[in-house]
Amino acid sequence: MKTDSFPAENLNSVQRFEHRSARKAYFLKPIKNRTKIERKFRKLTYIENGLLIPMLLLTAYYALRIWSALLNVP
Repeated sequence: MKTDSFPAENLNSVQRFEHRSARKAYFLKPIKNRTKIERKFRKLTYIENGLLIPMLLLTAYYALRIWSALLNVP
């Protein structure tokens, strides 16, 4: 799914870094300033920022801790 207004492939390394920084700043904009459609679409940012897997692991870890506490298993 392309979100760029222009492709980053034909940029040099400095321009590519600036392009990525601009995209990242856009993705990290406060959510209240986004439209409803944008908010729905931007749910993919966790995957793009590489946070999805750590978040899932953390969630699973705490779910197991709570479950074991409920079962009184040390």
